[in-house]
Amino acid sequence: MPTVSIIIPHWNGRFHLDDCLTALRQQTFSDFEVILADNGSSDGSQEYVRQQFPEVRLLELGQNRGFTGACNAGYAASRGEFVILLNNDTAVDPHWLSEIVRVFGQQPDVGAIASKMLLFDQRDHFHTAGDTYRLDGIPGNRGVWQQDVGQYDRE
Repeated sequence: MPTVSIIIPHWNGRFHLDDCLTALRQQTFSDFEVILADNGSSDGSQEYVRQQFPEVRLLELGQNRGFTGACNAGYAASRGEFVILLNNDTAVDPHWLSEIVRVFGQQPDVGAIASKMLLFDQRDHFHTAGDTYRLDGIPGNRGVWQQDVGQYDRE
C-alpha cells in the first residue's frame, strides 16, 4: 500500500500532462501512486498516458462525470494512507510530496494541507497560497496574484 495517492481529475487536457506528470516523476519522496481519473477525454490523453507514463494508474470513466465525479472515482480507487487532489495544469516542486508527508508525520492532528501555487508565467507571483474557510463555510483564497516574498513560508 502506498503512503500517498495522488488523484488527478482530467478531461481533454493532454497538453497539460507532460508538465504535471514529469514533475511527479521528479519527486524526492517515492512511496506514492498517481491516479489519472479521465472523464472520457477525446484528445488522445489515455493512449498518451499509457505510452509515456506507464506508472500512472489510468482510471477511464468513459464519460464526463465532472470534476467532483472524477475526484470521487479516484478516491474510491485510491490505496494510499493520504490522498491528494492535484489539478492537471500544475507542475509541483521536487520536494512537494516529501514536505507534505513530513508535516503529516510531525503533526498528526493536521487534517488537510494546501500548497502555495505560483503562476506558470510569473514564478515569483502566487496563483494562491491556500484556501481559507470562514466559520459559516464561505471559502476564500490567500495571496491571490501577490508577489511571493516569503509571506506564506511557514507551516
